[in-house]
This record gives sequence, structure tokens and C-alpha cells, in this order.
Amino acid sequence: MEKEDHSSPPLRILDRIFAVGHEPVGVRVTPYHKPYAIRQILNDLDPEEVDTIRGLSFGKLLEIGEKPSFS
Repeated sequence: MEKEDHSSPPLRILDRIFAVGHEPVGVRVTPYHKPYAIRQILNDLDPEEVDTIRGLSFGKLLEIGEKPSFS
């Protein structure tokens, strides 16, 4: 008798960070380290996806997005 696999499927890595037509306006092409851009990305993710990222080495980037910006 074969054992059923009840584990979650592997997470798919997106081809793009921003959906076509939803790129940040007025920021550089590689803004992923900036709090504004990180907050935009976080707002488009499901809570489970954010938790997954938080557990990876990219979790430190989430801290940048959660901190207030200083001018």
C-alpha cells in the first residue's frame, strides 16, 4: 500500500515581482530594497506567503518594509 502525500506543493517562484501594469511609478527599476516598494509587494501577498518569506533569508527585507521611513 502506498503512502499518501499530504504535504503542501512547493511554492512557485514568480517570473515577475510586479504584475504587468502594476509596476511602481516614480521609483527606480530595482527598488526592492526601498521601504515603499517592499510595502507594495507585501500588500499584494497573502498572509501565508508573507510568513513563508519571513522564514527565509529574505525575511530581513520585510523588516525594512515594516519600519517607518525617515526623510
